Order: sequence, then structure tokens, then C-alpha cells
Amino acid sequence: LALAGADPELQQPTGMTVSWTTASDTNASVVVYGTGSPSNLTARAVGPGPAERYLYTFHHHVTLLDLEPGTTYYYKCGTDGAMSETFSFKTAPDVRKSANASEHGFTVAVWGDMGAGNCSNATRGMIQTMSDKFDFVWHLGDIAYQDDYLFLDFAYERILDEYMQEMEFTSARKPYMVLPGNHEVDCHAIICILDKTYRESLHNFTAYNTRWRMPSRESGGVMNMWYSFNYGNVHFVNLDAETDFPNAYEGEHDEFYLLDSGHFNPTPNAFLEWLERDLQQAAAQRHVRPWIVVGAHRPMYVVVVVKEGRKEPSKQASLLPLLHSLSSLSLSLFIPKCTLHC
Repeated sequence: LALAGADPELQQPTGMTVSWTTASDTNASVVVYGTGSPSNLTARAVGPGPAERYLYTFHHHVTLLDLEPGTTYYYKCGTDGAMSETFSFKTAPDVRKSANASEHGFTVAVWGDMGAGNCSNATRGMIQTMSDKFDFVWHLGDIAYQDDYLFLDFAYERILDEYMQEMEFTSARKPYMVLPGNHEVDCHAIICILDKTYRESLHNFTAYNTRWRMPSRESGGVMNMWYSFNYGNVHFVNLDAETDFPNAYEGEHDEFYLLDSGHFNPTPNAFLEWLERDLQQAAAQRHVRPWIVVGAHRPMYVVVVVKEGRKEPSKQASLLPLLHSLSSLSLSLFIPKCTLHC
């Protein structure tokens, strides 16, 4: 699930995007939904076109709009004659009712660097026991670690599928908002380097941008690379700490110098111009949303030691002049996924 839509007056989410994957193509991408009870699925939404495909599997996205704020909806997804089990979600609160945090506050589960399989079983177990205590997830990059299989074993797609199945307990019931990390860039397995089909299908954040569907259209962002959304009395800004700013880590190629990456800017400096515009618009709404929270995969301040013994500032420090120039906006909080490069 992902938050979607925005009403013209308060710019708060008015919908939810439902995303899922199938092994074969279907005649349509359908969501039936309703309120009151799991059996009252009287509304129907259909995806705008065929499912998206970049290699083997098919990826479906259907957006439900004009939903009531703070309301529980039940839904099924699939195609006519082959639907999923029934899930439920709760829409974002009405900002007019969330001003009093003691009565209408919300909780966000924030993490990065999760990964699929045994390495994260304990973490997933803890999240599952707490899933009733948070309203949505904010995953700050390095989602499944599908690129860690470097040699003969092609596991990239299998690991992504496993991760999405393992996290269904929350991602099918709570908005699961993501942003890009370095492990979303491309596939490093030998077959992905040597075989043209794999190389072109699994490079430059292709899987990441196909499998998830964040509200970039509503916020003027680009794909799942950078975007923003509102939830209650908070404005959340999602930065791309990997590409499309001066000296970005993955701005020209991945960190192994194997495949090209970046160049999502539709025009020169589009990312930085969007960030400035988004923060200015959020500042103009401080009377509605006093909080502005920015998230990114990499920390803004970090020192790395290079082999010559010198110390150099992090590459994302090139974003600092912009943030400093907008200091009058009183940025509330910046959240990186960790304090070390992982």
C-alpha cells in the first residue's frame, strides 16, 4: 500500500494505491473495496492499463481515490475470478482533527536496511508484534538487499519476491512508503553483467521503480526517486541521496562502476529545484502542518576515510547549501537511515 491523492484545499491524501505482483499476466488489475465489514466490497477500481513488466513477473498498481479520511476500508485485489484474501487499511487522518496531538496523534515506524531471509527474521518478528501500534511505515532505502548475490547464483528477483511476501503482514495493511538506497540500484550477479537482457532489465533502479508506486505525481516528484506527502500535521519529504545532484554516489554509474545509473532529472537541476519548491510550499502551510520532516538513505553529515589517509566530507554535502539557504523554513527534523554507510 502507498498513500495517494491530495485534496486541493488541504493537500492531504485522499486515496491509497494497492500494488501486487503476479507470475503471469492477467486480463485486468482490479481492486474491490468498501467500508463497514469485509463482506461489503461494493466499490470497484481498475488499473489504467496493462501490468508493468521488466523481466519475469507482472506488477499491478491500482489507486483508490476520494476515500474518507480516518476510515477503515476492506479490500481484495487481483483480477475477475482470481482475487486475493481480504485485507484492510485505514486512511490518513483529517489534518483538522490531528492538530491536537494528544487526541489525534499518529505513530510512524521508521527503518532502513532490512533485507529478506534469515538475517532479518528477528527484526520482522519484532515489527509484527508492534504492527498495531504504528500507522504507516517509512523505509529509508536498502529494502531487500537483492543485489548482494554477486556470483553465479541469480537471486535478484527471488529475493525481491520473498521480501514482499515476508512483509505482507504490514505492507498489505499499512501504507509502506519507501525511498531509494544504494542496494536498489542494480543487479551485480555475473549474469546481469554479461547478459544484455538481464543487464538492461535490472539496472538503474528499474525493479524499485516498477514494484512500488509512491505519490510522486501528486507532489511533483519523479517516479519513486523523490517525492513528498502529508500525513496529519506533518509534511514528509523523501530525498534521493543516490543520484541527480552534484557528485552523487550513483549519479553516473553504480558504486562498482559496472552499470550506468542516475539521470532521472527531466531538466538540469530538476531534483534540487523540486526540493526548494516543495520546502517553500510546505513552509507556506505551517499554520496547517507545523512539522516538516525530511528523510534520506544517507546521513547528511559524515566523514569517510580514503586509502590515502585523507578525510573527505560526504558527497551529499552538496545539498547543504540549499538547505542552509532555506533555513528560514525552520526544518523540523532530518532522518537518515543510519549514521554509517551500510
